[in-house]
Amino acid sequence: MAFIEVFKNWLQVRRDREAEKLPDGYIDIVVLYKKGLVFAKGTGQSITDITAQIGSRVRKPLKVTVSHGTYFVSRGNHQNMVTRRKYQFDLRPMGVERIRVPASCINASLPIPNEKDRFSGVAHVSRNLQRFMEAAEGEDAMVIQAGVWALTDGYSRQRIQATLRTRRVQSVYGIPIPNAADRDDGPAISNRQIDIAKGILDGLRIRNNL
Repeated sequence: MAFIEVFKNWLQVRRDREAEKLPDGYIDIVVLYKKGLVFAKGTGQSITDITAQIGSRVRKPLKVTVSHGTYFVSRGNHQNMVTRRKYQFDLRPMGVERIRVPASCINASLPIPNEKDRFSGVAHVSRNLQRFMEAAEGEDAMVIQAGVWALTDGYSRQRIQATLRTRRVQSVYGIPIPNAADRDDGPAISNRQIDIAKGILDGLRIRNNL
C-alpha cells in the first residue's frame, strides 16, 4: 500500500513539473492529453454532438484549446466524433470542464453513437480534413457531415445519401402503430448540402468523389 502511495505522489510531481514547462497561453488539448496532463471523456448524443468531460491531472491552472480537427476516440463499435467548432477554456487545478460539443461522425460504416456509447482520449484528423473543418465551420451539420465522410471514407454523393436516411415512426392520430416499420422519408443530407460541401472541398483543392 505504501508503495502505491509513493508511486502516485511521484507521478503527480512528474506531471506538475511537465505542466510548469508549458509555454504561456492556450495549449492544444491533444498535446496536453499525450503528455498525460489532462483526461478527455465523452458520451454520445446523436450524429451531431457529444457531451465531453475534460479534466486536469495537474495542480496548476491550464489554458486549453480544442482545435479544428480534434476527434474523440470511440471506446466501442461506433464512430469517432470530430469537433465542428474551436473551443478555448481555462481549466482549474485538478478541475473538470463539461461541454456539449457539436461534432460530426467519422467512419461511416460504423453505427452512429448514442447516449450509451463512450469516448476516451483525443487525437487529430488528417490535415486535409482539418482544413475542411476550418473552412466549413459556419455551415450546418449535414453539410459538414457530407464533407467529412467524403474525406474519411471516400464516399460519393449516392453513398452518403444511402447511408443516412430520415425515418419517421408510423402513427395514427399521433399514436405509434405497434410493430410497424419506420417510414423512410428519403436522404437526410440533401443534394444542395452536398453541393456546398463539394464547393468547399473543391475550393481547397482537396480531391473528393462528391
